[in-house]
Amino acid sequence: MTFRIAIVGAGAMGHLIGGLLSLAGATVDLIDVDDIKVRAVRENGVTIISPEGELRARPGSLHASEAKCCYNASIILVKSYHTRKAGVLASRITSNRGVIVTLQNGLGNLEMLRSIAGDRAHGGSTTWGATLLEPGRVLLGGRGVVYLESPRPGYEEAHQGLFSAMENAGLSPKVTHDIASVLWLKAAVNSVVNPITGLLRVRNGFITENVWARRLAGEVASEVEKVARAEGIELNDVLGTVLRVAEATHGNKSSMLQDLEACRRTEADAILGEIIARGRRHGVQVGHLEALYLLVKAAEEACRQD
Repeated sequence: MTFRIAIVGAGAMGHLIGGLLSLAGATVDLIDVDDIKVRAVRENGVTIISPEGELRARPGSLHASEAKCCYNASIILVKSYHTRKAGVLASRITSNRGVIVTLQNGLGNLEMLRSIAGDRAHGGSTTWGATLLEPGRVLLGGRGVVYLESPRPGYEEAHQGLFSAMENAGLSPKVTHDIASVLWLKAAVNSVVNPITGLLRVRNGFITENVWARRLAGEVASEVEKVARAEGIELNDVLGTVLRVAEATHGNKSSMLQDLEACRRTEADAILGEIIARGRRHGVQVGHLEALYLLVKAAEEACRQD
């Protein structure tokens, strides 16, 4: 029986992961509510611009209204503020013993998905980087790994099917028994890299090269470590991780930079706001995080007024 995978959200990461899975022979559909994206992928497929040249894939492409049951696995790659709608869709189109995996930015997505889909919902994270050049064309910004939460009881078969498909696609999947720490580390890195690069309109590597950006990164990383510790998560050397990720994705534009350049709403609430709120609950000082959050929200509105 064919193992079917749905990618819910045809943004940069949806294009990249869906395209790589398709190139490896997986049966995969990109699902989105944007007619332009759906049509572009349906007509011309996905072109991945990589250092080795252009890779052309032909995944399926469906509007959310066209998607039907049943997929063995659904990967959620929408913006965090669309998680609820994506979760409802994924719950409808994923089989009863299928898995729904979030690879999104920020904190709180997994909890929301579990409230909708129950034990089918599994946490995940990725360090791959991508920039959507236009619908149907994506720039590989940096290779990485995909972390998957260990399978919940009763969902081992679908979990293994997704893991194998990712492995065949060269996505370097890894199973973790501590998804909370993985999600926190991803959120920590994003809370440093995304707002700094977005506000300065620079690519990730700038943080490793500029003394002032690096100094700010250190202050923010320190605050995030304290909030995580108050939440029972021990993060070690967040700044070091930030610098390694920034160097590995040197030429990549962060998702927040891409959003601000396109005058779109950012994921500041899930990336920064969640950490700030948790810090306040524990009485942790988060002044640098709050300043970045306010600046990003102001930049969103300034963009819309231009």
